[in-house]
Amino acid sequence: MSNSELTCTVTERGFPLISLDDYYGQTCSLQISSLVEPRCCWFGVDAPHVHFVDSGEFAFDPLSE
Repeated sequence: MSNSELTCTVTERGFPLISLDDYYGQTCSLQISSLVEPRCCWFGVDAPHVHFVDSGEFAFDPLSE
């Protein structure tokens, strides 16, 4: 991955935020948490694709559009 594929900005509250696209083309973000103790960060898909199966349970489906 090259640096040109990462977008570095800050949140509305001034915390560092890095955005990138994962293997499936989904936008992910990594950001420092506002928690003071313990120091944490958040990493995840910004808008995960979720679908419901007939039983009413849900499953993550990274390949659906």
